Amino acid sequence: SEADLSGADLTRADLNGADLSGADLSGADLRQAILWHVTLNDRTQLDAKWQMVCAIFNERLPRRDLRGADLADAFLSGAALTDAELAGADLRRANLEQAHLSRADLSEADLSGAILVQANLSWANLEGANLTDVNLGGANLTGTRMPEGWTAP
Repeated sequence: SEADLSGADLTRADLNGADLSGADLSGADLRQAILWHVTLNDRTQLDAKWQMVCAIFNERLPRRDLRGADLADAFLSGAALTDAELAGADLRRANLEQAHLSRADLSEADLSGAILVQANLSWANLEGANLTDVNLGGANLTGTRMPEGWTAP
């Protein structure tokens, strides 16, 4: 596409299936943007955080290592993150609605303000995680290890 979108405000943009080959998106604001099935190439300029979000949707990798990753404000609804290593990750305000997080390690992760509605968190580890203002409505918490002293709101 070779488009120059550097520094553009693409907050909440629906880029599902977009061909961003050769596009310059450096410094673009992609908070809560839908990046499913986006096409990138070696000429695409995209901040590392958003490259990671694209990879989560486009590369089905078992046991993805995202320890300490900055995924704040990312749209990860429906993401396949079963067995993922997310210890210490920054997931503040991330949309993880219907995400597949069974057996994921989210220990010490910051999930404050995250949306986990109907997410599958079965057998996940949330010990030490920040769950301030998290929305767990309808989430599967079977066998989930929750932070010490945590009680459902």
